[in-house]
Amino acid sequence: MNFKNILFLFFLLMNFTQTFSYKIGDKISPEILSSLGVKKSKVYLNFSTTWCSLCIGEKIKLQQYYETNIKNSSQIDLLVIYGPHRGDTSQIVEEYISTNNYSFPFYYDRDKSLATKFKVKKVPTTFYIEKGILKNIHVREYPFENK
Repeated sequence: MNFKNILFLFFLLMNFTQTFSYKIGDKISPEILSSLGVKKSKVYLNFSTTWCSLCIGEKIKLQQYYETNIKNSSQIDLLVIYGPHRGDTSQIVEEYISTNNYSFPFYYDRDKSLATKFKVKKVPTTFYIEKGILKNIHVREYPFENK
């Protein structure tokens, strides 16, 4: 492998890898989850936007999954988190949710503190937490495909 190829691979890795605040197996502070109203033992925190094509496609499937598997579950919580990214205001997010008749719970991360705490750089990103322990991170992929 020549220097040019090595340099190219280095830049690829720098642009496509993401380091999160939490690693799989880490304990998530109960204060974070309770402040969001999350009370169940299994939690999906899904960071999203209204303008990202992957996010839009994911929300269509997510709404169906929410209605059939999560909405009436006594064990699973879902919270879709939007923030002020590229013009997503709380009003735009509320209109987006209403226009698309989405019934899943959402949270507007006004100051990006939650996205910062989790070091979310790409959307959609979903954190799966079970009994306070981070079990999985899905970046730019639908988290419920094999469930």
